[in-house]
Amino acid sequence: MTNSSAGQSKERWRGWEAAHANLIVDSVNALRDDQGLTIRDLVVRLDEFGWPVGVATLNGILSGRKRTSFSVGEVYAFASALQVPPAYLLLGMPYASELSMSPSAELPMPLVDAYDWLTGNQSDGPFDSLRNYNRFLRTVVWQNALQHVFPNFDAAKLDREFAGPVISGVLLREAIWDLMEVRAEFVRSGGKLESLPLPEALLAFEKDWSKAQDAELPIVGLSSDVEIQRARSYVRESLPRRAMETDGEH
Repeated sequence: MTNSSAGQSKERWRGWEAAHANLIVDSVNALRDDQGLTIRDLVVRLDEFGWPVGVATLNGILSGRKRTSFSVGEVYAFASALQVPPAYLLLGMPYASELSMSPSAELPMPLVDAYDWLTGNQSDGPFDSLRNYNRFLRTVVWQNALQHVFPNFDAAKLDREFAGPVISGVLLREAIWDLMEVRAEFVRSGGKLESLPLPEALLAFEKDWSKAQDAELPIVGLSSDVEIQRARSYVRESLPRRAMETDGEH
């Protein structure tokens, strides 16, 4: 590589970084406006995260195009303070419709493709185990919350086909089994079991999955009061009123 071409590459790199830094600034400002946050408000939140940035410095960062790049830590801090995933900022949302994902890219990438690339949201990708684990864990917690609401229901009086399996705990037991299988597959592929931690209420099933088939439902301590209340509201809105009355709900 000649000195001239090396200089051009460095210039392209700096320009590409600066363009993405501008996207982050625009995203942060849009979120700040949407949430009604002043610069000082955001400084407080960033300080709580651990970034001791001053009001004048932050105002300079967000009021112009002075920053040509952001560190990983700074992106994390902004995302935490504004309660969005880091990917939201890196994708330039809500404004960007396409992104240049490298300085040498001939064409920009549509936003949906950039999202898939950035988040690993692709079939047979390296994040399948993490994605599946989160999905099954949410299912387990939700089905368990429903079990707190359903115990006294008469399945014969329910019109929905899913009601019987839910009441009998079939879906919950299947979801626990799926959750354990994902963890086992993750370990077989070289992952560390600690990376997919089980809630304390499920530790009894870790060594022997079959125990889940005979466990007393609902599993105490697995679903929070908030989740149980959400399940109760869902049942009230979704199931026939005559079925609700069998549980004393009015």
